[in-house]
Amino acid sequence: MQTTQILTLSQIDGLTLEDLRQRAEQVRGRSLPRRTLYFWLDKLCVERDSDGYFTEEDAEILQALAMWLKRPNAKIETFKQRLQIYRSQRNAS
Repeated sequence: MQTTQILTLSQIDGLTLEDLRQRAEQVRGRSLPRRTLYFWLDKLCVERDSDGYFTEEDAEILQALAMWLKRPNAKIETFKQRLQIYRSQRNAS
């Protein structure tokens, strides 16, 4: 049986840099300076697609990082290591 997936508008149109910033701010609970957003995106190797937009997965990763950094002594490098482990396990399934 074939399943139907309903796409959200953001999955069709893509997300802007401002969309990502707003999503991260919601999780973070305070404003996110643009410079910090660029730093996080660079550290996570998140880039725009060929149309100049970000994906829903990019937003989810950024939100997860914002949650991670709320922990005491949390580091971006540790988050990246865990993200790589998660991705490799997901791809192995």
